[in-house]
Amino acid sequence: MRYVGQALSLAGNRLSPVAVALVMIVAGATPSCAAGQPVTLGKADRAAAIDAIVRGITANYVFADLRASLVARLRTAAKHHRYDTADPAEFAERVTADLATVSRDGHLYLRNDPARYAAALAPPTSDTGLAAFARTQALREHHGLTEQAILPGNIRYLKITGFKWVPDGSTARAYDQAAAFLADGDAIILDLRGNGGGESDAADTCLDTIVRRLGGTRPFYILVDGLVGSAAEAVAYSAKLEKRAIIVGTRTFGAANNNRLLPIAPSFILSVSYNRPIHPLSGTNWEGVGVTPDLVSEPRLASEVAQQAALKRLAAAPGVPFDRLAQYRWRSSLLDARIDPPVVTDAALRGYAGRYGPIEIRYAEGRLRLYREDRPRWPQGAILTPLTGDGRFALEGVDAIRARLFGNTLEIYRPDGGQPDVFKRQVTIMRAESSL
Repeated sequence: MRYVGQALSLAGNRLSPVAVALVMIVAGATPSCAAGQPVTLGKADRAAAIDAIVRGITANYVFADLRASLVARLRTAAKHHRYDTADPAEFAERVTADLATVSRDGHLYLRNDPARYAAALAPPTSDTGLAAFARTQALREHHGLTEQAILPGNIRYLKITGFKWVPDGSTARAYDQAAAFLADGDAIILDLRGNGGGESDAADTCLDTIVRRLGGTRPFYILVDGLVGSAAEAVAYSAKLEKRAIIVGTRTFGAANNNRLLPIAPSFILSVSYNRPIHPLSGTNWEGVGVTPDLVSEPRLASEVAQQAALKRLAAAPGVPFDRLAQYRWRSSLLDARIDPPVVTDAALRGYAGRYGPIEIRYAEGRLRLYREDRPRWPQGAILTPLTGDGRFALEGVDAIRARLFGNTLEIYRPDGGQPDVFKRQVTIMRAESSL
């Protein structure tokens, strides 16, 4: 059962050539409009656009009981000159706002998009048609799989910015390659933050190839925020219901309905919901409510929160080798400080400044910097970032060294968990000269 929709992004369902022709007739688009975006919208342009939008909603909108109210809102607004603007983008924003007031539907909107409008009017199999347009976008963005990394503790990270799809097998291969990379991790983080949706085939492939294949076999986290919508929400929603992953971040947008994209002259794309998907496990969907995270976090810290949770689970597993446990703890202390930064007073920082054997700790502009004269290849002047409020510091940009300052002592630690190097502060003794 297909229940994945497309929302906030403009990726829509692929249409056959016959379907494209029917959509153009319903929407009132003509090939002559595809030559380019006019500098301004005239009165006739606006009136024709509203008529086409009305026809598109009347013929396609899934909730029949709202069609009359939506049409009435548009007609009344047009009568009172609400849409009297020469700017196509502003016109689209006003129409979208009115549609949202009535429907509260994240898939019902108008967008000024001359490039996609032109592609929608071109012959479907041509080099300028929708298929070629979508293919170009997908290949330039590696099908939406834009970043992967190995984080400390062998946590494998994958960022998907949008669900792009090319039906020649290249997108499926990209997901297979990503799954192989993730499979070698001790834990997995799938980052969907900012992903507004896209093609259902891509979202389904992500679910089957990555989430369902790897979720449940190791700590698995999916990062979300309020900009995650539609197909991206479907991935998070299914992963949560199936208990494949832990969702981290803030509640998602809440756009579940399947949408159809209609070209509206002279340069617009109208998104209209035509189907209400139902998830087989919940009997409903996430429309209007979004996906609620299991771990609530500010979006900017969601990755750190997920990493911290993963490392704690990994460290708690039986039989973890000492060197791996030390690596987990090393990373965890830094994540703790990023999630909840300790407060260290300026007076305390000043008190740490001084020379400790070959190492000098200097204070300037509210920060401590470390210099080591007997290690010229060290990054001289590295900033000491507080890990705790009691004198433990990380060296910014140098993950292999940590420092602890207390009393007249400086300790230098390394991630292997061994004994620290210890240096004592050099104290200058002032002697008074006796006079004869």
